[in-house]
Amino acid sequence: MKLKTIIEICAEPIIVYDKQGLTTYVNPSFERVFGWRGREIIGSPIDFVPEDQIELTEKSVAKVIAGQTISGMETQRKTKNGETIHVRLSAAPFKDGEGNFDGMVVTLQDISDLVRSRWQALAADQAKSEFLSNVSHEVRTPMNHVMGMIELLLNTRLDAKQQEFMEILQTSADSLMMTINDMLDYSKIESGEVGCDAIGFDLRTLVEKVAHLMAPKAAEKGLAFDLFVHQFVPSLLMGDPRRLRQVLVNLCSNAIKFTKHGGVKINIFLEKENDTAAKIRFEVSDTGIGIAPDQTQMIFDSFAQVNGYLPKPIKPQELYDCISTAFMAGRLGQDEMITRHSLTENRKQQVKILLVEAGRVNRKIILNILGKSGYSANSKIDMDGVFETFKTEKFNLILLDIDLPGSLGLLNTIRQYETQEKKKRVPVIAMTDVQMGDEIQKGFQGYVEDCLLKPVTPEKLLASIETWTWQDEAFLRAHVGVVTTIKWSEV
Repeated sequence: MKLKTIIEICAEPIIVYDKQGLTTYVNPSFERVFGWRGREIIGSPIDFVPEDQIELTEKSVAKVIAGQTISGMETQRKTKNGETIHVRLSAAPFKDGEGNFDGMVVTLQDISDLVRSRWQALAADQAKSEFLSNVSHEVRTPMNHVMGMIELLLNTRLDAKQQEFMEILQTSADSLMMTINDMLDYSKIESGEVGCDAIGFDLRTLVEKVAHLMAPKAAEKGLAFDLFVHQFVPSLLMGDPRRLRQVLVNLCSNAIKFTKHGGVKINIFLEKENDTAAKIRFEVSDTGIGIAPDQTQMIFDSFAQVNGYLPKPIKPQELYDCISTAFMAGRLGQDEMITRHSLTENRKQQVKILLVEAGRVNRKIILNILGKSGYSANSKIDMDGVFETFKTEKFNLILLDIDLPGSLGLLNTIRQYETQEKKKRVPVIAMTDVQMGDEIQKGFQGYVEDCLLKPVTPEKLLASIETWTWQDEAFLRAHVGVVTTIKWSEV
């Protein structure tokens, strides 16, 4: 009697079926929600399953007959007057004394109001997402015009004060454009359309641009801003550079915002690496007040792509480089995406370096620096065959250990060959264990473009390579062929 009383006062509809699927009991809540009286359906099956829910229901019944329990399944049922309501269904089997299926009990919770509220919330989110998307697109057009005109003005003759004002305007416009892009990304996340690309990019180029953007913001608050990339971190990666840049910018912006004294720093370390993948740790640290450990989770609470592309406004140099690279790729039958990051990477990959270094340790260090930074090199340990290798493989740059016997003779031979064959001069970066005296300097003068003292550091080596290769217009014209200078006439 107590059990019957509990069932009859239960607020949720309850049905009991026998093993043939005939109704043996319904409680008062079932009569109230669905409209049938017990005497109308006892001894009969209940025809209240909508047609589009029959297959799901049959599968659920089969599970219960097999001895399983169904819990919290969302489905639909019809009332006596034909209205369809949303229910959350649970079911469990009865067994006879021998353990065989002997019927089932089913509970049905009316969740129609909950489902309607859910639909309304989804509709509101959809409307919000569409609004954000429309606003971001509408604002982006005039912002592109603003940024384009800033770029044009920066290419005109300005005095020092005007140049300073225009550069501040450009930085602010870039920051605003990132906010607009964040709005569009938010709408994509809401609609489930956001994704990540897998394209080639140069990590060091990317993080240096982030640091260049963040440093002035930090300086405005009297904060230091530093960037540290460990030498073993590879430069050429496959991934989504725009998403990575977005994350770093957001983290750095928040760090600067909530830091009053000291500074902000980006640290990048290589955790592990194999032939196909690298695990890299990015840290944004600051000297601000931080957040209590028990509140850290709060920051994560809710509140078809063609990156290849060049984001507008497009600089004339970038546009020309992109077009030139596309033509070259077409001739070579390549179909890689071209992005702002891949253009920088492309220049590095086209710099072919000949390394002539006898010291095993120095050679290993230099090759590691070059490889991690995206350059390729052919290594020689002595003078044998260096000139023939130079002629046949058409190098763009030579790193030469001038302490090796015969190094001056090799340089003389190379320069004579370039003159006789009317070849473009290949830059030579000399390396030595000792400070060059006046006599030695005079001897090598005219043969080399730069000289580095060993042990060679990554900063000095890469700076020298960049100076004499992909930052030098004459070199690019001669060896890479994807550079031009476009001058705008004054308006």
